[in-house]
Amino acid sequence: MKVGDLVRVKPSDSDIRDRTAGVAIKFDIYCLDNGNGPAVPIVEVLWVDKLSWIAKDRIEVISESR
Repeated sequence: MKVGDLVRVKPSDSDIRDRTAGVAIKFDIYCLDNGNGPAVPIVEVLWVDKLSWIAKDRIEVISESR
């Protein structure tokens, strides 16, 4: 997965925000428990209606950018 890829929430994930497909914009890491917990890779995605962050393991690439 890289910047520019078209991604979607995995079909097995029940996304309460009903996000469908979007473009990966940026990658980062979120540390749980104020930095004392495990680090979770996250992706900033430009969805159809807004920009938001989501855990990388909750999404999949449906079309790679060139």
